[in-house]
Amino acid sequence: MRFYLPTLFSTLALASAKNLRLNRGRGPKKLDETCTALIAEVNSGGSEESFLVCEISNGKTYKVKSANGDFIKNNFEKGSFKSGETDLIFDTDAMIDEDNATIESKTPPGLKKKDSASNGPKRKLAVTMDNNKTVLAVKVVASGSASTYSEARLSDSIFGNAGDL
Repeated sequence: MRFYLPTLFSTLALASAKNLRLNRGRGPKKLDETCTALIAEVNSGGSEESFLVCEISNGKTYKVKSANGDFIKNNFEKGSFKSGETDLIFDTDAMIDEDNATIESKTPPGLKKKDSASNGPKRKLAVTMDNNKTVLAVKVVASGSASTYSEARLSDSIFGNAGDL
C-alpha cells in the first residue's frame, strides 16, 4: 500500500488543521499503542522520496521521523515487511507531535508482521471502520516547469485503474 504526494499531504494537512484547532497548546503526547506502517512516496520534479507513516487505531497518520530512507529500503523494499501489513512498535520515549503530524523517537520502531488472522486476506487491515473517507487529490503545476504525471496517470496511481468514475 503506497500513498502519493497529493493524497498524503492533503490528508496530513486536513488532519493537522483539525488537530491544531482541537489540541492547541497541549504539546506532544506519549504514543501508547502499536500502529500500522504505511510507506508514503513523494514525487517531485522527477525525483522520488519515500518515508514511513504510522496509522493509529483512530485512523490518524503521522510521519515517523526516526525512520530514514535506509530503514525503509532495508526493511520494506528489500526486506520482508509490507506497507499496510506491518505493525510498528515504538520504545517508551516515542511522542506524537500533533502540531507537525509526526512521531518523535530516539530510535527507529520495531517491526512485526500483522497476524494473518487479524489481517485477513492480503490487504484487509485489523482496524474495522464503518465510515467513508474522503480523498482530495491536488495536482500542482509550478510556473515554468512540467508535471511528470498526466491527469490520468495521477488518478490511476491514487485510485487505481479498475474503472474510472
